[in-house]
Formats: sequence, C-alpha cells, structure tokens
Amino acid sequence: MRRKITYDPQRDYYTILGIPPHASDLHIRQAYRRCVRAVHPDLNPERAGWATQQLKQVNEAYHVLREPALRRQYDQLRGARVTAQSLHGQREGSPYRRPAAPPDRPWWQQAAEQTARSGVSGAGMAAGGARSATPEQAPWLRVSVWLRRLHLGTLEPTWLTLVGLWRSPYAWLLGMLAGVLSLNVAFIVYALLTPGWRAEFPSLFARAQTHTPSPTLVLPTATPDRLNQDCPDPAVVITKPASGDQVGDTFTVFGTANPPTLWTYTIELGYLGRVLILGALPVRWEVVRAPPPNQRSAEPPVTGAPLTSTPVDLTGRPAGYYAIRLRVLQRYGVELPTCDVIVRR
Repeated sequence: MRRKITYDPQRDYYTILGIPPHASDLHIRQAYRRCVRAVHPDLNPERAGWATQQLKQVNEAYHVLREPALRRQYDQLRGARVTAQSLHGQREGSPYRRPAAPPDRPWWQQAAEQTARSGVSGAGMAAGGARSATPEQAPWLRVSVWLRRLHLGTLEPTWLTLVGLWRSPYAWLLGMLAGVLSLNVAFIVYALLTPGWRAEFPSLFARAQTHTPSPTLVLPTATPDRLNQDCPDPAVVITKPASGDQVGDTFTVFGTANPPTLWTYTIELGYLGRVLILGALPVRWEVVRAPPPNQRSAEPPVTGAPLTSTPVDLTGRPAGYYAIRLRVLQRYGVELPTCDVIVRR
C-alpha cells in the first residue's frame, strides 16, 4: 500500500535529523547514523521511553527523505506550508526541540550538549561539506569540522565544552577570569624577559614589603648586640663629630647618607654612662632626627653635609659618654648597616 505523505511542522523531518533542506543523500545518511547513535534506547537506558520515541521519529524522517520520490512530495508539502507562513509574516522554523540533557550531569556538560544541538554537528558538516552549511551554523561548528579533518576528533568534546561554558550565563565571569589570567601571564613573561624589572616599579614593591616606609611610618629604635664604629659603607658615614671627640651642650652632626636606593635616614642618641665600659650599649635610644612626616617619596641624598636640621641639644643631660647612630633605610624596607660614633660631654 502506498504510504501517504503529510507535513507536520511540529515534527519537521529536516529539523529532526538536524540537516538543511538542501542536504545531499550522503549528508542524510550521515545525519541518520549520528541521530541513531544519540537516541538509541540501548545507549540511553536511563531514558528508555524517551529514546524509543525519538528513534521512532528519526526512522520516520529517514525513510521519507532517503526516497527521492517521497522526499519531493514532502518538500512540496513543506514548501507550500512555509510559503503560507511567510505570506502571513511568520518566521520559518519548527517548534521541534530535543529534550535537555539529564539533570544529573554537570552544568557545563549540559551547556555543551545544548550548544551542540543548536546546529549540525561537526561530523554532519564534514560529511556534507562546507557548501552545505546553513546560516544557523555558527563559526565554532566549523572548528569541529577542522578538528575532524586534521584527525583531532578527540579534542572536539573539549572544544564543545568550552563553547558551552562561553554560551552559558557565566560567560561574563569566564571573560573576567580570562582577562586576569592574561594579565598574569603577560606580567610573568615581562618579568622573565626583563631582569631589572623591579627597579622600574619601586613604589609598587615599596608598598608590598612588610617593613616598607609608609606616610605615617616612625622608624622603631633598635639596639644591636654591639656598636658599629667601623662604618664600612661610605654611603652611611658620620664624619663629625668623630669617635672620641668632646662635644658641648649643643652640636651639629655632619655626614653622608646617599645610597642609590635611599628612602630615608634617622639620627639616634643613646647615653652610655659616666664611665665608658667596653661593649656597653645604651639602655634607650632617642630619635633626634626622624623621617619627614607623611613621607611619600624618597628623601634627597646627603653628602658631607649636616644630617640634622637643628643642633643636638644636651643641655641638662648628665655628663659622660653618648653614642650617636646613623640609620639608613632603603626602598623596599631594607636597612643598611648602621654607623655609630661615641662622643664625650
């Protein structure tokens, strides 16, 4: 008995197989095999009822489209319906949709699967050729074709997953993370190719260090286990008074504080006692010259000039021996060895 052909827009055969209306016979066979693999009940045991119904629709579509005479008759019915719809200003298309991915799968796999279903798969495009592509086929589908042509089909699921993530509601977050990652990679590459990169960003790393000067920093006093009267660094030197000199009630401290990475320097005073004892240390250090308040930039270097803006005043203090200390702090919070002199009042 001759089979009667009808057209149901709810079950458009071309949409069911995921092919364009002008698809070739080879394209139809490839799409049919692909759909059977996707909806066969043996491959979907958790949705056997759904798979059986889908397979029935796939077989029905294939049996009509594979026969030239039946296909021509179907195309005539379909064309008449599409023409009628276009005359009424309606958009061509079929409401047929494949069900969503199982909810127990991860959301990114569901997004990739839904994305892959929105057009012809890479395998179908490869079978039909680039000329069979439809306007609905996005460029990312062509990437799938290229992967298969280059025998890199194993990378296609990863590619489709990435596309699914990008087309998901979290695309903006992915874009932000990609931007941050790109900046980090660019910075690492720049650091590897530029050995002196730290010197170009002194203010950045000055804030990053634990002991970095800040606008409200007051350098803490420190008492090492000995006085450093050798002053080995020529950039950190007290030239006047010298160790052993006798000073009056007031005196000015001269010296040099000019390392290339100078941030600030401090002059401290400590009382050693009426009698100088070898290895004696001050009980307390007093800051007589502090860094500028609210300091935001490096101090100018000092070379053989007064290190204090006002003289050191010992009026009313006990007679005896005093230690004068010069402390120099570099950028990035690194302190140079101190320079100490011992004077007598």
